[in-house]
Amino acid sequence: MPLLGIDIWRATFKGGVWTGAKVPVVNTNAEEFAPVLSKDGLTLYFGSDAAALGFAGINVWVAKRATTAVDFSPPAVLTSVSSASDEQPTWISPDDCRLYLATQSPAGRRQAGCLGRVASEVIAHLAAQ
Repeated sequence: MPLLGIDIWRATFKGGVWTGAKVPVVNTNAEEFAPVLSKDGLTLYFGSDAAALGFAGINVWVAKRATTAVDFSPPAVLTSVSSASDEQPTWISPDDCRLYLATQSPAGRRQAGCLGRVASEVIAHLAAQ
């Protein structure tokens, strides 16, 4: 389901002037949105409707980098939280151990938070990295 041609951008303030640029590597022909950056700036979680084998709708994707001076690696779907429903990240804890999500339940209700099975899988996934 295409949204509006949405991509992830970064803004820089230098010399009293704001400039913006698309974040390299993570943007595709699909929609990328709802970026959540880890405290150290090395891991980026975001929602995307990009095609992901075995998953449908909007899923959570993750991209990493070695330092903040380089681009992110190509993103991958975060399989431990993605499903046939829509999910997108909303917040990550400062210790990088809890990723909170907004999800579209099968009944069509929006839910937010780190809920049940999803919470334990996300925490296990983040702890393993």
